[in-house]
Amino acid sequence: MFKRFLDSMCQSLSGRSARKPILTRRFVPAIEGLETRLMPAFFAPIASEAGNSPGDVFKGDFNRDGKMDIAVVSPTTDQIQILLGLGNGKFKAPVSYAVGDQPVGIAAGDFNGDKKLDLVVSNTGSDDASVLLGNGAGTFKPAVNYTLGDGPQNVVVKDLNNDKKLDFATPNYFDATFTIRLGIGDGTFGSAKTYVAGTNPAHLAADDLNGDGKVDVVILGTLNDEVLVRLGNGVNGSGTPSFQVGQAFAAGDGPFSVAIADLNGDKKKDLAVLNAFSGDVSILLGDNTASLPHPSTTLSAGRLPTSSSATSMAMLNSICSLPTRQRTKFSS
Repeated sequence: MFKRFLDSMCQSLSGRSARKPILTRRFVPAIEGLETRLMPAFFAPIASEAGNSPGDVFKGDFNRDGKMDIAVVSPTTDQIQILLGLGNGKFKAPVSYAVGDQPVGIAAGDFNGDKKLDLVVSNTGSDDASVLLGNGAGTFKPAVNYTLGDGPQNVVVKDLNNDKKLDFATPNYFDATFTIRLGIGDGTFGSAKTYVAGTNPAHLAADDLNGDGKVDVVILGTLNDEVLVRLGNGVNGSGTPSFQVGQAFAAGDGPFSVAIADLNGDKKKDLAVLNAFSGDVSILLGDNTASLPHPSTTLSAGRLPTSSSATSMAMLNSICSLPTRQRTKFSS
């Protein structure tokens, strides 16, 4: 399963490298509310062990000591690593937990109302998500797996049906869908709800984009350079969320991650879309209507920018540089 994803993305990387570069405005200072700022300074990096080929990362106070901890997925070992913080920028040695086949995304929330952080991990190789309930001391119970679509990517935790219980959602790369699992409130989740997501969805985000109190979803199509917005209709009689037909917006070359925030101070949600292949960020300003984003503005972001969400592009690039037969150790 994961081999198909690797081969597909590697073919895309190879094919796009020969394409004419997209011409963009390298810097746009005139976006209202976005100001040029000095780059903050940082101390020299402190290395912490995080397992083999670490991918996505999530931060949270897992043992409730007031110090930030991190959880890291390891796609090549089918594990996550928990690193408890010491409060000085350093961490204890990682503790491993088994999850599904080739994990790529991770998120956290209190799934059972005990005020302790729990984890959910999307596994692209086994087409499922692993839920690990926290014990509050920085340890977790063994994973319970929930079936998803074909090739899940990042995972988003949010109350998607306004019942005050956390749910999770993933885009499924190979079957052009996204899946929602609604939380029961006791740490378990209901049956999978499947929705159309457009071609090869690689990243999903959820928020109320038009201010109507209903959760909407944004889905990135990495291979067709598309941002698909599906506005929420609210929930039906059974409490299941429904969505309007998707509206497609153009992005740069290879949109791979999206952030939702008010970028220009007008109290409306905007989109910042990271484009892996064109090395830039597409800014889509919202207008609180059904049409939502205005045409995008492009900002330079360097060659092959990445996020910690979904499959790491840095890791993908290095794997794709190997001969096909050598990739099997990453995809078998």
